Amino acid sequence: MKESLYAWIKNLAVFYLLFTMVLHLVPAGKYEKYVRFFMGLLLILLLLIPVFTLLGKADELGQSFQLLYAKEEEERKIQEGENLQKMFIWKNLEKQLEEEITEELKKKYMEVKGVEIHIEGETIKAVLHLQEEPDQELERGLKDELLEQWGISAGNCQIQVEKNEPDTVDHALSDRTSSGSDSSSY
Repeated sequence: MKESLYAWIKNLAVFYLLFTMVLHLVPAGKYEKYVRFFMGLLLILLLLIPVFTLLGKADELGQSFQLLYAKEEEERKIQEGENLQKMFIWKNLEKQLEEEITEELKKKYMEVKGVEIHIEGETIKAVLHLQEEPDQELERGLKDELLEQWGISAGNCQIQVEKNEPDTVDHALSDRTSSGSDSSSY
């Protein structure tokens, strides 16, 4: 009995030293109230251990804590899996929409090079990549098409013009080779 009492007092002393050290390491004021709250809970647990030991409930306390921790950990893993699954679904939906919208717009408007889709909550944003600067009529037509077909409002549609890089091949050389006879047959 004396040994368990000495061990309990020793645990309290170590806890107090640890508590003091942690309070000095934490930035002043910012997290101090959270650390004090958590350490207060630990102190209450340390003070109740002898009571639980006398009542024979100390083993049950440890087991119930382990069960609750395991349950929380399992729920966290399930939630992470669901979040990951949702992310893959949204990414695949974005990719599918990009392909579908690009294909449809290329049929109607030749200038469309590609489309980027970003889904944020219930908002769908589109970035259209065009070969040249559209006139107002073409721009309005593209935005109306996105609104009618896919529910993407004009405010969530951005148009980017992709400028062609100048060729690095010498044009005189390419003119000579293209004007020559083609000896290969198909």
